[in-house]
Amino acid sequence: MAAWGTKTFEEDTANDWIQELIDSDEPREFLVDSLSTDSGYVEADQGSTILAAGETLIALLDEHALVFLVSWLTGRG
Repeated sequence: MAAWGTKTFEEDTANDWIQELIDSDEPREFLVDSLSTDSGYVEADQGSTILAAGETLIALLDEHALVFLVSWLTGRG
């Protein structure tokens, strides 16, 4: 089922990215790589992953956001 919405994690690419982060053997490296870009032009899918990575970092720095992120991820099963 396709996801669509105006928020970062209401989109298929971001949902795929978060699952890849969860499955990653090196989550820190995966997160840093997700924020990197080689060009000045960012394609839509790359932009989605950058936004997802950014929001994930914010959640890691903000205790309340982290609790929300964990509950959201576990609730999606």
